[in-house]
Amino acid sequence: MLVYANKAAERTISKNEDIAKKVSITTRRMIEQVNENLKAEINAREEEYDKLRAREGEEPEMF
Repeated sequence: MLVYANKAAERTISKNEDIAKKVSITTRRMIEQVNENLKAEINAREEEYDKLRAREGEEPEMF
C-alpha cells in the first residue's frame, strides 16, 4: 500500500511539473511547495517501508 501511495504521489508531482511550466510565477511557487510536500511524504513512506522490510521474518512482539 505504501508503494502504491508513492507511485500516485510521483504521478501527481509529474503532472504538477507539467502544469508549472504554463502558469504564472506565483502559481508556480505554490505548485513547487506542493511538490516539496509530496516528496517529503514519499520519503516518510519509504522510511516506513524500510522499517517494515527490516522486521520481516522476525517473531511478532508480544505486549
